[in-house]
Amino acid sequence: MLTQLRAMGPVAIERLSQAVHAGERWAVECVLAHALPPQRTIEFDAVTAADIREALASGDLSASEASNIATALAKLHELESAEKSKQARNIVIDYEIYENDGEDIAADKYRLLLDGGR
Repeated sequence: MLTQLRAMGPVAIERLSQAVHAGERWAVECVLAHALPPQRTIEFDAVTAADIREALASGDLSASEASNIATALAKLHELESAEKSKQARNIVIDYEIYENDGEDIAADKYRLLLDGGR
């Protein structure tokens, strides 16, 4: 039976497409139900805490949506902080290796790199 269902796939898609183009409501609802995520989609360009607060105050976001977005932002911030911390540790380790290699030229070049070329 599964093989028969798979074989009907291309025909079913073509008929669904025809129904959508003909304006059949059931077909449009079917496509939207399967194409969109189960929750409401919310788009922000570059979301900040102030944006979330404003959207919540204006009623554009529910309390649970605001909470979910804030939680996601906090986790992203944690990941970014951890990555920056890891990069800083790598620079310190590399600097110590250069500093201890006995060559002042390498250490001086590395100090310039750490200072941003200043």
